[in-house]
Amino acid sequence: MQPDSNGATNKMLRADRSHLCSWEGVPQHRERLYIICLRKDSPRITKIKWPQPVAQPSLRSIVKGTPDAKKVKYPKAPHAKRKVEAVVKELKDAGVNPLKAMVVVNSESSSGNWMVDKCPCLTASRGQAGGGWILTKGRHFTLPELFAIQGMDFGKVNVPSGMSNRKVGFMIGNSFTQTVFERIFAQVLLQSELVDAVPSRFV
Repeated sequence: MQPDSNGATNKMLRADRSHLCSWEGVPQHRERLYIICLRKDSPRITKIKWPQPVAQPSLRSIVKGTPDAKKVKYPKAPHAKRKVEAVVKELKDAGVNPLKAMVVVNSESSSGNWMVDKCPCLTASRGQAGGGWILTKGRHFTLPELFAIQGMDFGKVNVPSGMSNRKVGFMIGNSFTQTVFERIFAQVLLQSELVDAVPSRFV
């Protein structure tokens, strides 16, 4: 630990990681630490009330539009295909039908990790690659699904004309999770007494 510019000692922050993941309200594994700093010379705001945890929805509530695959399908890219093949073998060896569980394979990563009923953490590179391979659907995520995984409504987003899906996916993966940011910001406005109340979904 090193003293900061004010001579105080920086302390390591320890957080309940399961709590951090559970209050985002999106079917994504996205561990993030949000820090709000309060000015000592500002009498308007002296404390912040953090939003309460919200239930993590099922990935099936977002992934829609195409029927489940009749047989296991693989990505066309050789590297991604090998990752998915390895996960399918692992599932079958464990006695799990890869077409029954909502498994998402991080097919573009070096690790090839996978998760059930949630999307691995979206990053810029993963977003532009489709966010992962959905075994039950035999495809990557669609843009509306990627927006939903970040807590955004695709129908309310103005995507510039001519922008490629890869570029849009890159920006989605590089963005804040809206359901987190809006709830924190609402509390900042409320505790600053800049608004009298906020909708119940932000509490």
